[in-house]
Amino acid sequence: MKRFLLRSLLFAVLAALAVGGYVGYRAWTWLHAPLGAGGSRFVTIHEGATFRAAVDAMVRAQIVSEPLIFEWYGRYRGAGAHIKAGTYEVDMGQNPMELLDKLESGALPRQARLTIPEGWNRWQIADRVVALTGADRADFLRRVEAEDLEGRLFPDTYFLRPDADAAEVLKQLTRRFDQVFAGVIAGHPDAAKLAKPGPARRRLITMASLVEKEATTQRDRLLVARVFYNRLDKGMKLQTDPTCTYREDWYARAPHPRYCKAEGNRYSTYLIEGLPPGPIANPGRAALDAALRPADDPAAMEYLYFVARRDGSGEHAFTRTYAEHKAAVDRYLKGITP
Repeated sequence: MKRFLLRSLLFAVLAALAVGGYVGYRAWTWLHAPLGAGGSRFVTIHEGATFRAAVDAMVRAQIVSEPLIFEWYGRYRGAGAHIKAGTYEVDMGQNPMELLDKLESGALPRQARLTIPEGWNRWQIADRVVALTGADRADFLRRVEAEDLEGRLFPDTYFLRPDADAAEVLKQLTRRFDQVFAGVIAGHPDAAKLAKPGPARRRLITMASLVEKEATTQRDRLLVARVFYNRLDKGMKLQTDPTCTYREDWYARAPHPRYCKAEGNRYSTYLIEGLPPGPIANPGRAALDAALRPADDPAAMEYLYFVARRDGSGEHAFTRTYAEHKAAVDRYLKGITP
């Protein structure tokens, strides 16, 4: 019996040593191997974040694949109190130990995180860019105007050098637009024509910008685009409110008849025929797709009007005639029911 117990104890000790050796070997191997196959990823570590929170952020960013080993190693090093907050670009060719060294010393390349929501215009984007980078606002807006970039400053999240200038920022934004736009037009009969700068592409981006400002659901985007095309086909004015305040000193204001009817307002579709001279905002993928492939069912082909339902759905009521439109306005905007 005693011999059996001794053998069992010896076996347990050997098993524990084997498991410990395997775990140690695995940890050593991972700590000395590259984080990934190359390239870079971005991670944001917030001010006051614990070491555990920093590790979790790196896991979400797909930088750290073995969080328990990394956290154990970091605590062994006493790194928790030395991690510096910021948004960083991480070279995936380095190993976890090198990453921790740079996180502690602040040697990782810092990045500014720029997020552009769908539907922002050039002035809104310029303000955000200037707040985050070294870009000059006047230079940014001058380049947008000179290169006709409104509508092609694609809404997305970008990571930029804090000292990036206007040219560098615009290059990233428009390059992303080109990538997305190529996917949107792929397979469309007019893809070759739309791929090139010219009136057809400008018209599509302008239409998408109107759709982006008017609709928030994909159902509505498709129908709003169809209404606008229907009105254009009939020679009707578009009369879309967001065009009224597309001006640097008005863009933050709510549309009002005094802007829509202001003399010389060349973007107001209450005054001009057809589309405005160019995009009034920067549309996302869904709005671009809706402008290219609007609703085409028989009912949609007859819609000429729409009004916000204001019922929490974010959607609109679509109608064929002005009489139907007035009834919808009474119901949804004035609360008047027949």
